[in-house]
Amino acid sequence: MDSVSDTSVGEWADHLPPKSQHAYPRHVIRKVASQVVTKTNPPFGIVFITLLYCGELATAGVVSYAYSRSDDLFWLSLTLLLMLIPAVMDQLTLIFVHRDLTSDKPFILFMHLLLLGPLIRCLEAIVIFYRLGREEEPYVTITRKKHIQNHSEVELEQEVGHSVRRLLTHRNAFKRMAVIQAFLGSTPQLTLQLYVSVVEQYVPTSRGFNDHGSLHCFPGQPGRPGL
Repeated sequence: MDSVSDTSVGEWADHLPPKSQHAYPRHVIRKVASQVVTKTNPPFGIVFITLLYCGELATAGVVSYAYSRSDDLFWLSLTLLLMLIPAVMDQLTLIFVHRDLTSDKPFILFMHLLLLGPLIRCLEAIVIFYRLGREEEPYVTITRKKHIQNHSEVELEQEVGHSVRRLLTHRNAFKRMAVIQAFLGSTPQLTLQLYVSVVEQYVPTSRGFNDHGSLHCFPGQPGRPGL
């Protein structure tokens, strides 16, 4: 036992197994694309998320109107609160992703104040996609992607057109907006309306449409087009 404890660290290092002799040196292979990327997929996901956003606002407004007519102020307040909080968060998400606070875009900011930011963003994405390839790109962005292939590091460098880059920014912004809308808007709103239906044991048409619209906003639902 004493002989083991008296063994120095250097002596233990001598007994360690040698490193594997099969480690291959990694070579870096650099590839440069010959053409500028000027094409991308249609923005079907952006259109779909915008339609769901407008549909949720419309159905929540109809349900709120029904509560106001029946003098249910408590349910009216909760419905409006669960409608406005995710809507405001959606506007802030789109503003920060597009960095509109540092640019001179008063009309777009005004549309966001009216909670219609996703609508104007969707129209802008459609116009950008329609103009892809029709006009010469004055500016390009150089992107680099790295991946490992056959013990080599392949670095692909390509030039991305300014319009494609803007459209990718729209896609990223709407992806974040869809998550916020699903977990801050659709899920609480659906839970509230189902609870009201169980308590009152009555499901009016407006509340039924609102529940159906909220179900379609959950991420990962089958049949939902990709972004």
